[in-house]
Amino acid sequence: MQQIREVLLVFFFQGVVMFALLYQQPLKYEEYHYPSWAEWIGWTLAMSSILMIPLVAFISILQTPGTFKEVSVYALFLRLVFFCLL
Repeated sequence: MQQIREVLLVFFFQGVVMFALLYQQPLKYEEYHYPSWAEWIGWTLAMSSILMIPLVAFISILQTPGTFKEVSVYALFLRLVFFCLL
């Protein structure tokens, strides 16, 4: 059940970010319209944090010795141990 919730949360957050990027409207507060460069700075800062998670996961998969199946089992084991310690 825990793994299903994790997968659903990942897809939910990806959907939120994708819809925010696809259906973006100019940002404004009351009558003030923010410049587009300020919005791009905000999105760049947000994406720099969001993209680090899959990037680190990809790098750890590449650096862990063994086949992809062995690495996946190892990662699943670590996740189970981590959640049992919480």
